[in-house]
Amino acid sequence: MKKFPLLKLLFSLVAFGAAGARAQNQSAQLIARDPAAAGIDVSADDRPWSGQAELNFLSTVGNTETLSTGAKASGKRNWQYWALIARGEYLQNRDKGKKTAESYLFGLRGVRKFPVFDVFSDNEYQRNTFGGFENLYKIALGLGREFFKGTPHLLRLEAGPAFVIEERVSGETIRFGSLSVQALHKWKITDKVELNDRFSYLTNFEDMADARYEFEVGLAAPVSTHFSLKAGYLAQYRNRPPVKTDRFDGKSTFSLLATF
Repeated sequence: MKKFPLLKLLFSLVAFGAAGARAQNQSAQLIARDPAAAGIDVSADDRPWSGQAELNFLSTVGNTETLSTGAKASGKRNWQYWALIARGEYLQNRDKGKKTAESYLFGLRGVRKFPVFDVFSDNEYQRNTFGGFENLYKIALGLGREFFKGTPHLLRLEAGPAFVIEERVSGETIRFGSLSVQALHKWKITDKVELNDRFSYLTNFEDMADARYEFEVGLAAPVSTHFSLKAGYLAQYRNRPPVKTDRFDGKSTFSLLATF
């Protein structure tokens, strides 16, 4: 019985994909003549190539001696109907020379664009031994849609089924089907200052109490054409974390952001 919600979601995605394909065929000529009239955004985010890189560094001496370094990078290749997005993240923290935190994340997303929505496939790998797991693999399929285009506020909603394999430091390995939901919001406060926030939810169909939440917010202000200063915060909460780890994990960063 536990598998039924996942099967229903998969059938719904297939139905939506088939309907989207019919709509795409009917509007192909309109898109070729006027992409904007067909609902295809022609903003800077649809350039053939785009990306960004982020570096953060924090060092304290005196009563406390800590060193924190981190890096993020992402790149996007855009076609008329397709897109491919790759990203990576790294974080390390040392306290008096002893490593107290280290995490990696690598992700690859393929997107098929339709006039109103898009279908995406996500593949993600994470490693965070201080968070209780050696390796975490996540495969997801879902639908995404953007709202309020052309206004200071851009909202994107995503939802779909996922499958997760988590190899924990304790030696335990868990596998489960899941529902993944995500909301991304971009607020153009001024022509130069931008606020981005993200909320995500991941459940476990094998153990519904094992819910996972993430909230991330970042404020960026440019210092030149391609560089910005960014302050960010990431909060992560797991209702049933691995043994000897806390439910809540928070990270604050101050970074130099480069866009291209």
